[in-house]
Amino acid sequence: MTSAGESTGIPPWRAEDISVEWLNDVLGKHPDFRDAKIASFDMDMISEGSGFVGEVLRITFNYENRTSSTPESIAAKFANRDPRIKTHASALTDKEANVYHHLGPDSEFIMPKCYFSDSEPETGDCAILIEDLGRGRFGDNTGGISEYDAKAAARAIAVFHAKWWGRTDQERTRWLPTQIDQAAFLKERFTRSAPIFLERFGERVDNEYKEITSLYLEKLIPILEAASSPPLTIVHGDFRPDNIVFDTGFRGCPITAIDWQLTTQGNGALDISYLATFGLTVDLRRAIEDSLLSVYHTTLVSEGVTGYSLNQCQTDYKTGILYPFRVSVQALANLDLSDERGQVLAQAVLDRTSAALRDHDIAVLLREM
Repeated sequence: MTSAGESTGIPPWRAEDISVEWLNDVLGKHPDFRDAKIASFDMDMISEGSGFVGEVLRITFNYENRTSSTPESIAAKFANRDPRIKTHASALTDKEANVYHHLGPDSEFIMPKCYFSDSEPETGDCAILIEDLGRGRFGDNTGGISEYDAKAAARAIAVFHAKWWGRTDQERTRWLPTQIDQAAFLKERFTRSAPIFLERFGERVDNEYKEITSLYLEKLIPILEAASSPPLTIVHGDFRPDNIVFDTGFRGCPITAIDWQLTTQGNGALDISYLATFGLTVDLRRAIEDSLLSVYHTTLVSEGVTGYSLNQCQTDYKTGILYPFRVSVQALANLDLSDERGQVLAQAVLDRTSAALRDHDIAVLLREM
């Protein structure tokens, strides 16, 4: 599987294997690089630090010739060098490469331009070249985002959802799984993660949180069925501030979403549940939750979505809070969050998730399922 500037032969699976010849070959096929010739390039690591599934670099070019609009740099993403992480994340890296391949050409209003993407599922290798978003403003999970940014993100993801609303049975989208398609895997992972989570963080959560952790496995199938029920669209799946670049008007859209490794078919409100639970402080979420959902729903309708009421959107949003809950349990159980930022992030995730579960009576919802 290759896309954008397709190239024959095996692509470089590591940054040090990139050559000028290969870059000229694959990039030269894209309109942004036509009539340009790269003479040399420099690389700088972007993804230094913990928590990165892959290795992300900025490639800055020196040209023999170029036009005034030729990009000065791009971003490149490769698989993690740690064999354990690489093996564990092979399905994720393969999915992201395929998302850029199949969805990217029609989704550049929210996805970065993709110049090349390829993957090798058997080895876990991947190579993705996308536009450099360094001029934008990256969101921050720890501090949370503002009301303005949250609503800009909600509008943008609503436009994306509307584009694929009811169209997930097409050849280029039907390969994406739903939540219920992944039931066996999700059950195994949560079963393994929950005891570790409770051992690490049990003293920092209340009894209601612990009850929900226990009930989640018991109610897993109806939870996943709710997330997978029509109307279906394409869900980003990891729509939080760290994966959103704001102020990207230079590329013709207000925000750009990155890291499409958890993309699925599903209920679009999942992305809003995820954004609000992980990306907003507790007080701000409580203050703007209703208006945020209204912005999202209004945008869906203005983009042509019919037969989906605001009341149904609110119901889907409430049930969708179980998605960031599951992700928080698994992430806090398995990620190394021992550095200072990791500790701050872990506490923020616990505080925000706990508050969302209480505010929406999720324990009651689960008992009645």
